[in-house]
Amino acid sequence: MQYAIIANPKSGGLTADQKMMRLSSASRILNAPVHGLDTTSAGELAACAVALNKRCDVLVVAGGDGTLSDIINAVYPDRLSLAYLPFGTGNAIRRTLAYRGGIDAIARRIRNGRPHHYDLVWCDRKRLSFLASVGIDGATVKLWTRYRQRGYSPLKAYFMASTRAWLGAYRPGRIHLAIDQTQITINKLLSLVVVPQPFFGLGMKVAPNAEWGDGRLHVCGIPSGWRIAALAIATSFTIGNRAGIHRSGCKAVVQSEKPLVLQVDGDPGWTSEVFSFEVLPQVLQMQH
Repeated sequence: MQYAIIANPKSGGLTADQKMMRLSSASRILNAPVHGLDTTSAGELAACAVALNKRCDVLVVAGGDGTLSDIINAVYPDRLSLAYLPFGTGNAIRRTLAYRGGIDAIARRIRNGRPHHYDLVWCDRKRLSFLASVGIDGATVKLWTRYRQRGYSPLKAYFMASTRAWLGAYRPGRIHLAIDQTQITINKLLSLVVVPQPFFGLGMKVAPNAEWGDGRLHVCGIPSGWRIAALAIATSFTIGNRAGIHRSGCKAVVQSEKPLVLQVDGDPGWTSEVFSFEVLPQVLQMQH
């Protein structure tokens, strides 16, 4: 099995030199050179991924959820045979894959593992995702990106962005949700999450009934209100989210009475009043 490691120089709050040092053992374990740390833009990193994907059996992505998402979307529709070394902030996929231990332990698990096939969500037929949402999450991640550009640390930027969103930067509005043949209205939306796997960032299990690879997209809609928000947060960090409306299906369409920002895998997507989501079963192969 021929591996190649591609690393995002900007993810995880480490310098490129620090990442190279942390990846040195994983590189030896997988007998894989490290690429990408000399790239200076998302476009260069994507081009590097496309070239590497043609020359290796498994492309190992070292970065956060956003980096994994960028590589998936850069390579698709070519063969998606990937592995994942988590370096980011949210790390939803680290938890979904039940990774334990440090980078070296995960590299050994990749080397000794086997291919697994997983679903992705096609957002507006523009971008593949494993973690999408609209509502306060979109407003928060948009603000978080601005604070990060100003030089704040990831956690401080998230605290400032989420506080500002809660205090009025995001104002709940009415949305209409169609999942296959089911119609649902949420009068004051706090958050609507669309995922093929159970986890959100920071270890929040927002869709506890989801199994990555079950061929369905899972939707959780949480109305606005302090009590239900507190219940959602408390249970997502413990037993799995018990708040809101939980549904699953193959396709979902969201219509909002005002423009919303789409959050895609930890990054801001686009702004619209209508969003469509469709599950693409078993399109992603992951070695672990």
